[in-house]
Amino acid sequence: MDTARFQALALPASDAHSAASQRLLQVADAFTRHFGGPPIGIVRAPGRVNLIGEHVDYEGYSVLPMAIQQSVYVAFGVFNTPQIDSCSGGVNVLSIANAKTQYRGVTVSLKAQESENMAKLEQEGASWAKYVLCGVLGVRDEFPEVFQGKERELKLLVDGDIPAGCGLSSSSALVVASALATSGTLKQQLPGRMELAELCRRAEHRVGTMGGGMDQAVACLAQRGVALHLDFAVAPAQNNHINRLVDIQKALEAARGERVRLKELCELATIHCPLDEYSIDKLEEEYGESLSGLFKGSSLEAATTAVVASAKVFKLQQRACHVWSEAERVELFRATCAELAKGGQPTSKEKELQILGRIMSSSHHSCQTLYECSCPELDSLVTKAMVAGALGARLTGAGWGGCIVALVWKTKVSSFMEAIRYSYYEERGITPADTLYAMFESSPADGADIFRA
Repeated sequence: MDTARFQALALPASDAHSAASQRLLQVADAFTRHFGGPPIGIVRAPGRVNLIGEHVDYEGYSVLPMAIQQSVYVAFGVFNTPQIDSCSGGVNVLSIANAKTQYRGVTVSLKAQESENMAKLEQEGASWAKYVLCGVLGVRDEFPEVFQGKERELKLLVDGDIPAGCGLSSSSALVVASALATSGTLKQQLPGRMELAELCRRAEHRVGTMGGGMDQAVACLAQRGVALHLDFAVAPAQNNHINRLVDIQKALEAARGERVRLKELCELATIHCPLDEYSIDKLEEEYGESLSGLFKGSSLEAATTAVVASAKVFKLQQRACHVWSEAERVELFRATCAELAKGGQPTSKEKELQILGRIMSSSHHSCQTLYECSCPELDSLVTKAMVAGALGARLTGAGWGGCIVALVWKTKVSSFMEAIRYSYYEERGITPADTLYAMFESSPADGADIFRA
C-alpha cells in the first residue's frame, strides 16, 4: 500500500470470487438499485481499535492503535451530467443514502448554510449523515471552486460492518470514506494520506468532536499486519512520526527516561492539585479569572462554555495522573513490542506478552478509577475476559460504554470467545447469533482504499 498518496484501484469484475471483491460488488449493486445507475467507484475505510493510549492524543501524547478488518464503504457517483464520470461543472446538491434501511436517506443543497443542513438532517431523522456531510464539506474547504457552477448532484451510498456506537470509530471512518469519495468523484488529484487525515480531523469538528486526530490517521495510514505509533506532540499534524512496531529503533533507555519524566509529572499534579475535587468557584479563585474568560478566543471556548454549564466539580489531579501514566504505558508497550520483534526464546516472548497484558489491564484500571470513563458493563467484560484466559484487557475508545480489547493467545481465541459468549452475553439474554456481530477477532488491517470503475 502506498503510504504517501492514495492511488485508485480497479473495481473487481462481476465474476470475482474473493470475499473482499464480493463485498465491493454488493455495495455497487446497492448503489445501482437505489440511484438507478452504477457508481463511479467505491471507498473503503476501516474502523480502529486503540491498543493503548486512551484520552491522551488530544493532550499531545502518543497512542498505539491498529485498523480492524471491519470497514465503512461509500459508493459514489454523479448523475445528470454530460459525462457520468465527470462533474467539472460543479456540485451543489448532495444525496446521501444507506444500504441499511434503518438509516434514513436525505438530500441537501450545498448552497444552503451549513447550520441549516445540519438542522435538516436532525429534523428528517438522518443525524447519522452528519458525518458524511462533514467529509464532503471538508473537501469543499480545500477545493471550493469545484463546488461552483451548474447545479450537479453528488450521490453517496453508505454501507459497512463496523458496529455503531461501540468505540471502534465508525463515525471517523465514515468521514474519511465520504471525503475520499468526494475527492474521487470530483476527479481532483487524489490527496495524500496524511493530507486527508488532517482534512478529516478538522472536518469532524463540525459535529462537535475535538479529537486529536488518532481515528482519522489510523483510517488513512494503517498498514496490514502492524499497529501504528502515532505521536501527537509534533506540529503541524502532517509531520507526525508514524512507525511500524516492527521497525521501532528507540532505545529502552530512552523509553525509561521518558517514563521517569512522566512519573515526575504525576507527582507534580499531586502537589499543585492536592484536592480530590475542585468546584468552579474554587478554580476561578485559584486563577483569578472566570473559566470562560481563561479560554476566550481559543479553539476550546465553545467546549468550555458547555462544560461549565454541565459540570459541578473537576478532578484535576486524577485526570492529569491518568493522562501522564497512560502516556508512560504507551511508551512501555511500544518498547516491549520492540523487544518482541527481535525474536528470542519462546519463554522470553511469553514473558513479554504477559508484560503487554499487564500494561493493558493497568490502563483499564486507570480509565476506571482516575479518568472515570468506564462503566459497570465494561468493567464486567474486562473481568470476565481475564477469567476466560486473556493476557490483558481494557476498554477501548472514549469509554462510557462501547467495547473492550483483549490480548489472547491465537490458539485460544475460539475457547476464549465461547467463554465470553456464555459468561457475559447469555446471562444478559443475548443470543449466540447476536454475538457474531458484537464480538470478533481481528488482526491489523490496511487503511482506506479507493476503487474506480
